[in-house]
Amino acid sequence: MIYTLSKLFTAIFLPPGLLLLIFVFSIIFFKRAKIFLYIGLSISYLLTTTAFALYPLKLLEQEPIKPILTNEQSVVVLGGGAYNGHPHISFGSDALKRAIVGISYASRYDLPLYFTGGGDGIISEADAFKELFHGTLKEIGVNQNIEINLEQTSLNTVENARNLRNILHSNEIALVTSAYHMKRAELIFKHFGFKVTKVPTDYKRDYPSNLKWRDFLPSIGGIYKNYIYLHEVVGILSLMPQRIWP
Repeated sequence: MIYTLSKLFTAIFLPPGLLLLIFVFSIIFFKRAKIFLYIGLSISYLLTTTAFALYPLKLLEQEPIKPILTNEQSVVVLGGGAYNGHPHISFGSDALKRAIVGISYASRYDLPLYFTGGGDGIISEADAFKELFHGTLKEIGVNQNIEINLEQTSLNTVENARNLRNILHSNEIALVTSAYHMKRAELIFKHFGFKVTKVPTDYKRDYPSNLKWRDFLPSIGGIYKNYIYLHEVVGILSLMPQRIWP
């Protein structure tokens, strides 16, 4: 139920659903108060530009780092969605970056890798990872001697952490996820007793970043980046009723 409600909430109150909601309210209240239309247009403009998203993304992401791991740790990779029926790679770009970086660290430090993610699709994220590792990555010569462990029943980050707490023998982990998702993931995993070394990847802005004139133009990329940080803010706030944060 919580999973379904969270999906409905984000579909309605985050872009692009929010933009449609603003448009509907602007039409309803236009004759009574034009201010609603002006406010709606202003918000719509801001939520479609990259410039408006860069600072909030900086607050979520940390400066790019390459952490040093220890042999007491396990590499934990969080799933990021999978597509059914794709012949080569079933992951989207976010999930693929997480998987590759996780495999890289597990191989470099000779550590066990735990991939966690079920999802609500026909193919689970864990199965997609297994296909990627033993299929495409094997064909291009990626080390196959890594110890791979799959957790494939979780639907969100809270379930990722809760389920792994019952699987992992050590609470010291190198957590691999998208940089914009790391703050929320770290809060959750620490709540469940893990000692976290952050391994962020899949950054959504340049470091250092300078505003360009085209960042002020409406674009699909602008909508996407605004959606990402708003989704994470809502995700962090949703931890409060679950007594995970603060």
